[in-house]
Amino acid sequence: EELVILFEEKTGAIENIIQSYRSKSKGSVSRGKLAETKRYFESLKGKSAGKMGEIRSKINISEPHIINNLVELSNSDKEYNRAVFDIIKLYEQYHTGKIREDTFVKLRKMHQKRFDKTKDRLMEKVENIHSELER
Repeated sequence: EELVILFEEKTGAIENIIQSYRSKSKGSVSRGKLAETKRYFESLKGKSAGKMGEIRSKINISEPHIINNLVELSNSDKEYNRAVFDIIKLYEQYHTGKIREDTFVKLRKMHQKRFDKTKDRLMEKVENIHSELER
């Protein structure tokens, strides 16, 4: 249960941030706000990594057959984190005027697709582990 809650909270918070940036016009997000978003994301990453370590210790002791699933989950989480960071960086480039709007639109579609895929894969891994533990 802790695992599911942890990743649902993390992905939900990130989704809200991305949605809020999507609705903003060019230049309407300050560098300070973007820096705050990066710090917040880094704190979420740290919190989830720490909690994942705790959960991994508990699971390794009581359910050692799930170790490979945990490794896959960890890899999926890293992919997800990279996708999130890339989206944040893209919005930063757009709002600070480093890239043009047409370039931003094209790249946003690509990054959003990658983000959605990695998020789905991450949550699938969480659900797989959760199902295994319920057996």
